[in-house]
Amino acid sequence: MKKKWYLVLLLLGLWAGSCAAVGFAVRSRMIRQLHFTEVPVACHTLQRRTPITEDDLCLRTLPASALSDSVVTDPQLILGRWTDLQGRIPAGSPFYQEMLSSLTQMPDRSVPALNPGQAVFPLSVDIRDTGGNAMQPGQNVDLYVYGQDAQRHDLMDCLFRNVRILEIQNRSGQPMTADSQDVPSLILLAVDQTYIPVLSLAEKKGTIELYLTSESYSLQECTLNRESTVLSWLAPQLVPSS
Repeated sequence: MKKKWYLVLLLLGLWAGSCAAVGFAVRSRMIRQLHFTEVPVACHTLQRRTPITEDDLCLRTLPASALSDSVVTDPQLILGRWTDLQGRIPAGSPFYQEMLSSLTQMPDRSVPALNPGQAVFPLSVDIRDTGGNAMQPGQNVDLYVYGQDAQRHDLMDCLFRNVRILEIQNRSGQPMTADSQDVPSLILLAVDQTYIPVLSLAEKKGTIELYLTSESYSLQECTLNRESTVLSWLAPQLVPSS
């Protein structure tokens, strides 16, 4: 009787071992077929037009068969890029090529280049206004304003100093490079938001001229010349009281 029980237990053990071996083999084969790989995903929700840093990336192991061709698997191809303008990237989501933009490809590339509290001020120009293409993005220029007062007296003076150039565009709206042969048509300037009304008024009532100076590479930006003779003509409320 005992031999019979031993035989039953032996058969059960062999059966259990066979099942375990088969299960292990099936699992191993599935893992090989699925080919798991580490993929960078968003650690937290990224809003649109956000620069992506290392703090935004986490690695997650996912089956390669579940990843489309547009998933970016190399973190180095993600870092330094910007999220797309059309939508945010939710937490835990892989990064897709269509979700990412490089600064040079962004049509609104001038906006991320602004400092806090600044706005983009566009100004129509020609090749004379840009000093024969001597002006380049990153330089600072002084803004002079010419106009006539109520008595038709000519006025001209520097209104803003060290205004940073964000971009110079040709007639097609494409950015110009230092060796470009195109004719400039529009210059984008970084100005403090509070000064937008003054500049808009200066453009409507007179003419704004740009000049490179010895301070064109200064780190200080967009300084209002409160002693300017044209300031009382444009915005008397900004003239310092005596």
